[in-house]
Amino acid sequence: MQMSVHCRDVVLFWSTVGQAQFPSLASLARRILSVPALAPKTIFDERHASVQPEQLHTFLMLRSMFDTEREE
Repeated sequence: MQMSVHCRDVVLFWSTVGQAQFPSLASLARRILSVPALAPKTIFDERHASVQPEQLHTFLMLRSMFDTEREE
């Protein structure tokens, strides 16, 4: 099966084309790709802020690579 639509935004894809062509998978994608809401206090709570410097560096590098690829 070849897709006729080229979309790098996975949320946009699954909410439009994916929903029309693959409704069951789109439902699963919504559950997997959804971001849970958090209270601001939870975000800044020291108990939850346990990201190691190496993990943060990796995350920032991946984000930079993703943004660069998205711009191309």
